Amino acid sequence: MATLCTRIIVQLGGFVQKHRLGEVYDSSTGFRLAPNLLLSPDVSFVSAARLKQLLPTPEQFLQGAPDFVVEVLSPSDRMAQVSRKLQHYFDHGTRLAWLVNPKRQQVHIYTPDSIEAFTEPDALLTTASR
Repeated sequence: MATLCTRIIVQLGGFVQKHRLGEVYDSSTGFRLAPNLLLSPDVSFVSAARLKQLLPTPEQFLQGAPDFVVEVLSPSDRMAQVSRKLQHYFDHGTRLAWLVNPKRQQVHIYTPDSIEAFTEPDALLTTASR
């Protein structure tokens, strides 16, 4: 799982940096969605336009939801917990989420209104470029 997250961070981070789109974070970054709700996605992105709105507190947590999150399933993850986590992100402003299932070699793409599943990398890339 760590290697997969690293690959996603490298690819996404390179694209984001090249186009000056914002910042990419790893799982050590916490997002305070509410006073009693702190989540740390495996990979996340915050657009340059929103960075100032989410300025970190002295605790180093960003205040609000990232624009994009990636969660990579581990063997111990339960779908009910992961679904609840994704719903928290969307309830607080996240616009896109990927749920990566390495065991099944699937990526589920969530938006606030829909979900799509991909098993072919080319299909995922074609959809991402729309």
